[in-house]
Amino acid sequence: MLILFNKTKKAISLIEILFSLIILSILLTSSINMLQSIYHTEEENNKEVLSKLDFETTRLFLDKISLNDTNLTKLIFNNKQLLYDNKLLLDNVSSFNKKLNQTNISITLCIKYNDTICQDYIINRRKQ
Repeated sequence: MLILFNKTKKAISLIEILFSLIILSILLTSSINMLQSIYHTEEENNKEVLSKLDFETTRLFLDKISLNDTNLTKLIFNNKQLLYDNKLLLDNVSSFNKKLNQTNISITLCIKYNDTICQDYIINRRKQ
């Protein structure tokens, strides 16, 4: 009777260990999936923030440059690149449009990352 009780106790302990391993493996795989999802989301958010930062720095640069170059004549769009004075200003540009008015310069700029993001700039012309 004692031998049968020991074998039953060992079998129950083995079943408990197996259940524990199954539960741990489920928790581990779901944790890994959750971490991958968080990483992917953060990576996308990072790209979006960088694109907004690119837009803002470009706007600030153009605003500052317009002090000396009131028509922004050195601003060139070529091969998906926005160049100023033959130096790369912005990459992955899908479209660019510059309109000169009497009082301001209107610029429409679109960048291609995952989606196309567009922004309009209005830069006041300064008298020299």
